[in-house]
Amino acid sequence: MGGDLYSACSNPHGVRLVMGDVRGKGITAIETVSIVLGAFREASHDERTLPEMAARPEKTLDRDRADRDGGHDPELRLTGRRFPTPARLLSTLVDDVQRFSGGLTSDDMALLATHKPLPRPAR
Repeated sequence: MGGDLYSACSNPHGVRLVMGDVRGKGITAIETVSIVLGAFREASHDERTLPEMAARPEKTLDRDRADRDGGHDPELRLTGRRFPTPARLLSTLVDDVQRFSGGLTSDDMALLATHKPLPRPAR
């Protein structure tokens, strides 16, 4: 999955069009595309000028980044660490989330761990 995006909107200010390609791929690119398209759709109805239109998605992305910086990012916290078993990964992740949340686990939380065996060295 990539980060291509495009949308068009017609309103009293004219026809507005956005096209772009978010750097990266996967869920992160999809999240960014969603944020940009949502901001574009709102701005296309609210903003009169193109500079104002262009500023809205950037402002929304900045706010989203700030929100994320104050949140818990398990990928960032666990990248580069090795776990002997999927069960150890899950328990480490649960402990990390509990530390972040102050021990609260009243919200829904689903965990999934997979194991991909390393290829055996050629002899």
